[in-house]
Amino acid sequence: MKPDKTGFYWIVTTGALIMLLSMIHIAATPAIFRTGYDQLTQSGGRVFIFLYTVAGLAVMFTGLLVITAGFGLQKGHGFCLILGAMCGMFLLILGIGAISTMPTNPFSYITAVLALALLIELITWADFFLKEHPE
Repeated sequence: MKPDKTGFYWIVTTGALIMLLSMIHIAATPAIFRTGYDQLTQSGGRVFIFLYTVAGLAVMFTGLLVITAGFGLQKGHGFCLILGAMCGMFLLILGIGAISTMPTNPFSYITAVLALALLIELITWADFFLKEHPE
């Protein structure tokens, strides 16, 4: 039996929350930079801003892919399961890395929790697709 609409909404909502998290991350870049990174050299400051912004954009793109995977799964496209799982694993690695390097940053924990929420829901979909297509 195909997972119900709740699973679809769970995946799409998780993707939207991931995108929101990334937008906050990007918007916070100037404020974070002013809290102690102003002692960097000019080139070091540019590198910090670039990497901080790219991390936010990568998470935003991942959230968009999660939403796309949710719609694809709802239509029965099994490859979207792999897409969603890859996004979930990327976010989990990012979240664990962020927790280990910035244990006081709540967004590190939020990223890891959202990744786990996504991966747990995808297990339900994997079970469905494996029963539908046992080959």
